[in-house]
Amino acid sequence: MEKSVCIDDISLDVHSVNVEDCIPQDVLAQEEQERSLDIEQIMDNIYDHGDTDKSLEFEPIVHSTPVRSRSSTEARDLLGVINLYVQGCCAGKCINNLSPNEIMLCEGKFKERGDKSMNQQQFILDKLVDHCDPSKSEIPVCFVIYGKSLCSVAWKLVHDIPDRIYNRAVSKFQEGKRTLVHGKTGHKWELPKTKEAIGWMSAIFNRIGDKMPHKDKLILPITYDKTSLYKRMVAESATGEVITYQHFCSLWMKNHSNVEIGKGNDFAVCSTCHDLTEQLQKTLLEKDKRELRGMKKEHDEYIEQERHHYYEARAKARDSPHELTCIIIDGMDQSKTNLPHLVQKTKDTSSLERMRTHITGCFLHTDVPGGCIPYAFIDYHQFPHDTNLTLNTLLDVLLKNKERLGRYLHLQLDNCGRENKNKFVLGFCALLVHLGIFEEVTLNFLPVGHTHEDIDQGFSRISIKIRKSNVYFIEGFKDLIATSYTPAYNVFELLSMMDIRAWLSPHLPNIKYHSGPHYFRFRKYGGIVKMHYRDRVKSDWQPRADIDTASGSVDSTGDGLIILESIPDMTTVPEWVEPIPERVNLPALKVALPHQYGERIPEHDRIKWSEFLESAQKRILEVPDSKPSTWDLATLAEFANNRRVETTDVSPGVSSIMRKMTKTMRTVEVVPKKKKRQLATANDIVNTLVSGGNEEEVQMEEDIHLEVQEEIGVHVEEVEEFDITIDSIVAFYDERESARPCLGHVVEVKTEDDITWMNLHLLQGGYKKAFKLAQNGVGKNRKPVMQWFDVKAAICWNIVLTKANRLSPQMVKYLQALYSELEDGHSSD
Repeated sequence: MEKSVCIDDISLDVHSVNVEDCIPQDVLAQEEQERSLDIEQIMDNIYDHGDTDKSLEFEPIVHSTPVRSRSSTEARDLLGVINLYVQGCCAGKCINNLSPNEIMLCEGKFKERGDKSMNQQQFILDKLVDHCDPSKSEIPVCFVIYGKSLCSVAWKLVHDIPDRIYNRAVSKFQEGKRTLVHGKTGHKWELPKTKEAIGWMSAIFNRIGDKMPHKDKLILPITYDKTSLYKRMVAESATGEVITYQHFCSLWMKNHSNVEIGKGNDFAVCSTCHDLTEQLQKTLLEKDKRELRGMKKEHDEYIEQERHHYYEARAKARDSPHELTCIIIDGMDQSKTNLPHLVQKTKDTSSLERMRTHITGCFLHTDVPGGCIPYAFIDYHQFPHDTNLTLNTLLDVLLKNKERLGRYLHLQLDNCGRENKNKFVLGFCALLVHLGIFEEVTLNFLPVGHTHEDIDQGFSRISIKIRKSNVYFIEGFKDLIATSYTPAYNVFELLSMMDIRAWLSPHLPNIKYHSGPHYFRFRKYGGIVKMHYRDRVKSDWQPRADIDTASGSVDSTGDGLIILESIPDMTTVPEWVEPIPERVNLPALKVALPHQYGERIPEHDRIKWSEFLESAQKRILEVPDSKPSTWDLATLAEFANNRRVETTDVSPGVSSIMRKMTKTMRTVEVVPKKKKRQLATANDIVNTLVSGGNEEEVQMEEDIHLEVQEEIGVHVEEVEEFDITIDSIVAFYDERESARPCLGHVVEVKTEDDITWMNLHLLQGGYKKAFKLAQNGVGKNRKPVMQWFDVKAAICWNIVLTKANRLSPQMVKYLQALYSELEDGHSSD
């Protein structure tokens, strides 16, 4: 008769029956091959092949052949479940309350959390919270699964939880933690090559990109594309490990979404860039392509160098404002700022007359928060946009910041001949130097097509803000400009202008071909201001007659170009520039503003427009009734000449270093003296060296003293003139020492009671012997021979030995002569 047994009804005890007697080997083999069979079917197969009874007791199953170890995410098979019954948990054998199906379901729930320790610990924490007292953090002793009570050991076994994971979770539970958060949650790791790529992209984009004044965009030259930029990054990689092209493009979109490659439709582009790009697209020969790519790379490097020169001047002006003043001036696109400005245009208002406005921007770079002081000058097109606009703006900014001005001026302008690159601006720069406002003025122009700089970034902020704002009246327009940029703009209306152009014109010569150079420098030579020019930042200044090609120094005669044929009378104030009424069109504005716009403009702004237009004829279109008694340039010159003496309170240590850095070389004087011996004197040797000795063998510093007082070892110069520094080698005179020369290594220098002392580590050696540090004692007891001397005992310092620690032949002759002079003078006394 067949037995039908349910596994759930089995009561398992231990160690009375061998499992191999009950389970045939072919069943075990089948179980190993077909683990996906339903658990109930497998159990039926097991019991159908034997006389298993409910009262049977099982021993642990031992395979006759080795079984591979189970991974942490792999579920237990039937034999593993049976082993749990055999293993047991506690005296009550509560694990036997669960069926194999329930054990496997419990294990599956834990395995669903994956192999991440954090997820597994969170599973344990959730179960501990469900089975404990909410007011306490004690570990529960009893768990309930499928309505059956289990001890903690059985609960851990049926879920197949490793001890280390369980113990960690219990520890966190006892600490009061209920939800685990990984310390690096939200942090995205970046490989070094990714960081290198991000840094390279930021640097190259800022170097070669043009900031658009009318939108927040950085436009790269049209000669570039993403492929060529990626190849350049690969070629310039410092490590040789680079990201893929796809990763490069994704980083571009993520970190530099405002960077675009120029399409030639925003502003005029560089003709060289355009020609190179077109030719690259047309040519088919690989040889020509390589040549064009080389030319393109050379041109791009040239543009980067020109930009970098401005960036260096800007940084120096911020770090040393009393040394250098850096100013950039440019005008904003005119069509973006006409008033009133309405975000939502309608057919009724889009064609109405608007007040035309123009912004001239100026950035003064100095040591203030933000690095610059931005200015915005608003005019209403009543004046011609020519040289007078540039010079009045520059003069106004200089006068407003007269206490901030440095010794030198770096002026950056746009390549516009009408406004900037003309003889009037050149003459005004020369006049700034002549009047003593600056010691030197450098006028710089970036190459055509690459002139968009930081000031254009400031314009773009204005453009972005006005694009999103309704601006009804001029006062609101001023407020918008001021708050559009950080640091805030200083906004002024330009209601009158001096005719500086006409004032300067009689004193200027005719200049030709000045549109080519990009750099102009103005300096005084013999009281006369002269101009030099060059095309590139690394080119030589022209004319070159004032350049000493051997030393690279500028000759004091300064054979440059004289821009000022005569000096204007500073007591004569220039005339006013006459406004042009037709450029403002007041009659049309009085009709449109405020009547035709109607309710599109608030009532209080319409009233302001009415008042403004009534006074516009007098306020905007007429020159002031009188001229000032003195004008701004004369006031600025007087102030600049009165403040040239600058006092700085610094510590004595800093003052000492400053004196050393600014110390000029002393003039070598030869004092003839009768000699008792036929030995060459120190003066003769130095004379020989100066007049044509072998300079390569001379290893002395310039500070060689030739005059000796009658008192032994004391120089004519004051103690402060001694340039003795720590770690240098000095020769000294000590009448107690018969051996010559006496050399020492300076270890310490100090001053006590107005006497400066030097602590020397004495050197052993001679004229024909190598020198070494003198020491006393033997073995570990050896100690350096140290001795203090008055610095006046030094007769020569900053001595440099040869590689073999010997004196050079010239130094030997010099010291022999010097010691002979000292001994002769001492004996004669």
